[in-house]
Amino acid sequence: EIINNAWENAEPGVFFWNRVVNYDPCSVYPQYQIDGTNACGEQPMCVYDTCRLILLNLFSFVDDPFTEKAKINEKLLYEYAYEQMRLGDDLVDLEVEYIDRIIKKIKSDPEPIEEKQIDLDLWKNVSKIAKEGRRVGCGITALGDMIAALNLKYDSEEALEIVEKVMSIKMRAELDCTIDLAILRGTFTGWDKNLEFEQHFNDFQTDFVLKGENDFFLTLKKEF
Repeated sequence: EIINNAWENAEPGVFFWNRVVNYDPCSVYPQYQIDGTNACGEQPMCVYDTCRLILLNLFSFVDDPFTEKAKINEKLLYEYAYEQMRLGDDLVDLEVEYIDRIIKKIKSDPEPIEEKQIDLDLWKNVSKIAKEGRRVGCGITALGDMIAALNLKYDSEEALEIVEKVMSIKMRAELDCTIDLAILRGTFTGWDKNLEFEQHFNDFQTDFVLKGENDFFLTLKKEF
């Protein structure tokens, strides 16, 4: 039934809500927990958050595409994924700037405050979540083109291994960038270390152990 509906009506299929929430690092924070999706259903977000997304064109990281020497430029991929995260954080500030202009415009409109209050409350809440949570979306495009450029069949085991490697490099770059951003710009307002990791003390040092309740953090434990 799912396959037939997808074929006939372009329905997106099944959405496993618990899997989405459990794999979302923001959802360990009650105030940022996913509460719904955008209209198309592909972007889960918390209340009042917005879909700010930057895409990496994966085809761009294939050296000598469609030749026997075709390979992923891992160094370039890491560098661009790192910059993608940094630019995403800059995008938050740009969005807030425009939201503040919207709020200023609403306040200056001649209508009575009773008529404007709903819009004002909406944009103030959007601005608050953007400033405090600073959520960044780092996506990809041209995955199929990348695999084709490497002369691989889309569903082959070798292609799946390449995809896993590419996404691992991308995640490593993003994690490194978030650490650097926290050092240079400070952590996001709502950050709470106790929700993300535990401190384990011994005679020589303090170990910080990621918590395992969230599938995202479980993946970090396993992969990194």
